[in-house]
Amino acid sequence: MESSENNYQKINAEILDIPNDTNYWFVRANSGAMYYEDFFNNNYIAIDSDGLSFSNFLSIPSTIKSSKEALKAKYKLIFNENALKLYDENSENQNKTTEKQKEEKTKLLKSSSIKANKSFQFIEKMNIGDFIFVPYAASSKFLVGIIISDVFDKDIKHIQVKDEDGNMQYRVCPYKLKRRTIWIKEINKSQFPDKLSWIKTAHQSIFNITKSANVLNPVIAPMYKYHDQVSCRIGVNTNDQISNSTWLAYQEAIQDILTDNNDNVFQKSKVQSKGDLVQFTISNLWWLIPLLYQGLFGETKYKFYIISGTFVGPLKRFLPSQKRKEAIEDKNNAAENKLKESQAKLNSAKAKKEEAEAKKIEAETQKLLKEISKDDDSNDKFIKNSIRKRAERNQKRRENSMSMHKEVKKDIPAKNVNTNEIQEKMQLSNENVGNEIEPKTQMDNLNSLED
Repeated sequence: MESSENNYQKINAEILDIPNDTNYWFVRANSGAMYYEDFFNNNYIAIDSDGLSFSNFLSIPSTIKSSKEALKAKYKLIFNENALKLYDENSENQNKTTEKQKEEKTKLLKSSSIKANKSFQFIEKMNIGDFIFVPYAASSKFLVGIIISDVFDKDIKHIQVKDEDGNMQYRVCPYKLKRRTIWIKEINKSQFPDKLSWIKTAHQSIFNITKSANVLNPVIAPMYKYHDQVSCRIGVNTNDQISNSTWLAYQEAIQDILTDNNDNVFQKSKVQSKGDLVQFTISNLWWLIPLLYQGLFGETKYKFYIISGTFVGPLKRFLPSQKRKEAIEDKNNAAENKLKESQAKLNSAKAKKEEAEAKKIEAETQKLLKEISKDDDSNDKFIKNSIRKRAERNQKRRENSMSMHKEVKKDIPAKNVNTNEIQEKMQLSNENVGNEIEPKTQMDNLNSLED
């Protein structure tokens, strides 16, 4: 079909390109959302590791890390030994009866095993670029963010928000293990998927909710690509019941917009009073989704379209600027510096004639290494090897987050679809749900952290 360039209407769409290996996490800010404001104000999340540092887990040999079950068992061993050590060092416990000590140690080991599992998820399973949802008290609202760093255990500079008496207006989290975040938005209780309502009352601190990605993605962005499908969310905001004739009119409008491509676009609906419609197609026909948006929410006086789509990865889309490039790097230098600092402290201890304690620590370390591996590599080599693997993994995630531009010119006659009546009855919307948190407003928070 021939047509002049002047007859074309240009449609520019930004599509969030979510990598297939992205994880989705539900992370509590302690009981009662005690550290919610701290996490929000200072762009991080953290977990209780009983004072254990990141280096305690970096030094786990690669032979153990090759097996998920062996690695989980190793985490449990580290936490249990640390818990028992702290218990025995507490002078208050020394005067207790053997039976009482046994009872308390049993409870202690159960608690430390739970913390071991949380740390395993936090360190080994979370990745840069993963999405996180942090609930407020009673799950009345949720922070939605992206992990932008590997694990670290340095202290951070907390933003000072004080009342008239000079006291901090929020509780500062004391936990050691942390990850950087950039916050995307804050959503209310009604915008969190009903399918995940069970999780609001569950007691665990960390959940992997990746299996529910398809119901979470419409909350994150109104238009997105995930697992070779391009989708868009259409909000239905009426509180009234929707009649069959209104539904029929909506479907006829969709058919008029898509014409011969109507069979290539599919629909999922979750509408109970207010709710969502999700329209999706295969990635090769991505341009049908912006075309559908245009027909429902834009002008339709043009007869032909030039449709441009910019596919942007989450890190590229939501990070404030190139200035924060170091924030999404995998903390190689920080981890190596940590190793050097630890070695320097050990040397200092020896210089102060604390060789006996240093030798004891070294003997215990060597004994532990022999128990879990016959590998003669040094602890330093294990740490560097672990850092290198993390660097490779995080570099791949950064590459997957780059943007890509596509454009098509389609000679698709657009009928004069009148959606005013449909929009009025169904109160359709294509807005980005929740209260967006501008990246630029988080710049000072990010720049004031431990770097």
